[in-house]
Amino acid sequence: MYWKPSPLTENQQIDILLQEYAVLYELLQWRLTAADRRLFVSGGLLTGVLTAIHALDAPTVKLLLWGLPVLMWVIFSAMVGHARSKEDLLRRIDEIERRVNGLALVELLAFQSRRPELGRAVGGRTGMTAIKGTLALSLALLLCAVAFLWPAGHTESPEFVGFGAWVVFWSVWMLRGARGLQHYRYERRVLIHDPDSD
Repeated sequence: MYWKPSPLTENQQIDILLQEYAVLYELLQWRLTAADRRLFVSGGLLTGVLTAIHALDAPTVKLLLWGLPVLMWVIFSAMVGHARSKEDLLRRIDEIERRVNGLALVELLAFQSRRPELGRAVGGRTGMTAIKGTLALSLALLLCAVAFLWPAGHTESPEFVGFGAWVVFWSVWMLRGARGLQHYRYERRVLIHDPDSD
């Protein structure tokens, strides 16, 4: 479908864009709150698991520790999803600011379009900080699990080798997810041809 002159006036277009702008900011705030809540819940869950280790029998402890890499992957992948969603919101907000400024022929909105990490940090500085923090915490906990489950002197047992391979597998998946996030790009589907995009 090709672009046709809009039947809306420039003021009408600006009003519509500003309504979307306000909704996107509300959604962005919800995303930030949801990510914070997930971090608190995840932290509480991990604290409960680690606290219960000393009160459980050895088979149950091993079962919990074998499940720890999967749990850390779920937490990490959720944070990656939040960062991607936040990036989509920030980029669309940036588009609206530029479009409104273009229609008004004056710089009225500039908060997102002037942010220094635009295009370099997926999800902004807070998004990348949360991802890096979650990744570092996950890897540290997995290393502690290896050290806790099999102390020195048992490193040649098949069980230790199997658990080590299990931890490495999920660690690599998390590292790949973090690396892939660095190359994430927001892409908006174009339904009509906009001459301003040329």
